[in-house]
Amino acid sequence: GEVRFNGSNTELLAESKGMTAQAINTTKNDSKIYFNSVVTNIGSKSSFGVNAIGGNGTACFTGKDSIVNIDVLVDKNGDGIGDVGDSNAIGVMSDLQVEDGVKEFNITVKGSGVDSKNVGASNGTAAIFALSKNVQIDAQKFTANVVAGVDKERSDNTYGVRASTGGIVTVNSAVIDIDVTDGK
Repeated sequence: GEVRFNGSNTELLAESKGMTAQAINTTKNDSKIYFNSVVTNIGSKSSFGVNAIGGNGTACFTGKDSIVNIDVLVDKNGDGIGDVGDSNAIGVMSDLQVEDGVKEFNITVKGSGVDSKNVGASNGTAAIFALSKNVQIDAQKFTANVVAGVDKERSDNTYGVRASTGGIVTVNSAVIDIDVTDGK
């Protein structure tokens, strides 16, 4: 199936307590979601785990001169800083296509997920995780900012962009800024 967002502004937010919050799930391999808005904001917030975009289909960002902001937050304490959850803390974990007309493509992750080392279960912390998926980013500017919660026993690896078996990530952006830091 196919879904299209063509308005001037698109705002999607998933918020949950005690379970993973996911704003978009592209459940089938051939499903596509198109964002052709001037400004697109997609967010997920949970005390347990977060994915803004996940699934087996493709999220396509096609808006000319558009700005895309993807924000995820693991927030157990309500302070907005980012904590260690019990599941993922991943911005995008699906096929992704960002066309060159997109002005800015920004992903912010606050908090950490747990990497169970079992693909498909809990996959840790990353702005993008290409899990046997295709990721193509041709935006004029690509920014990934990951501020990890700290718990060495449960969450030891944090990534800006991560590829798993079969995952292909291509970034052809004119400006690329990837920042990964430990949080509190």
